[in-house]
Amino acid sequence: HRVPDPAVVPAAADMQPLDVDDFYAQLGERGYRYGSLFRSLQGMGHDPGDPDVVYAQVELPAGADVGGYGIHPALLDAALHPLAAWADSEAEPTALRVPFAVNGVVLHATAATRLQVKLTRLNAETYQIVAVDAAGAPVISIDTVRMRALHDSFAQSPAATGRDGLFDLSWMELPEATDQGCGVVSGWAVLSEEPDRLPAGLGG
Repeated sequence: HRVPDPAVVPAAADMQPLDVDDFYAQLGERGYRYGSLFRSLQGMGHDPGDPDVVYAQVELPAGADVGGYGIHPALLDAALHPLAAWADSEAEPTALRVPFAVNGVVLHATAATRLQVKLTRLNAETYQIVAVDAAGAPVISIDTVRMRALHDSFAQSPAATGRDGLFDLSWMELPEATDQGCGVVSGWAVLSEEPDRLPAGLGG
């Protein structure tokens, strides 16, 4: 698999910084909701010579534990957040689009906390991803990420359906035991069609 040329991903200085709270608030209005660790997109930029290319900078919050991961899920997820804004701007405004199929994933390095990302649109639903670290060394490349609109039944937010987004387990306390309808069992009864063949202790 060809290692991407780090020169194709611009430095952070070439990107426009984002108002993170405002950006994710706008995504939230569309139905995309992310927790604090996943709100890691810091900047975006467009290639003036190619409308099918978007650049992004993503960085995990300070102190995020990346141990045990090839690439931290929140960092990789944030690298795809420009697709939510980019693809949705050209699709039905009410359609939530999410990654549906991913092919050709190659992890070149581990323990990254910051990425410079190049996202290339191959067609209306498919994108290519290349990400490098702050030094320009390749971290991850993905040949194709295919986006798909969610069906309305999945796309509705908890607020729209009037239901809680999460469910928990509740235990009901049983009433105190009473003598009504419940007799005291003094022993066991053994039923058999051949009682004479039962052991002596169980007979009679």
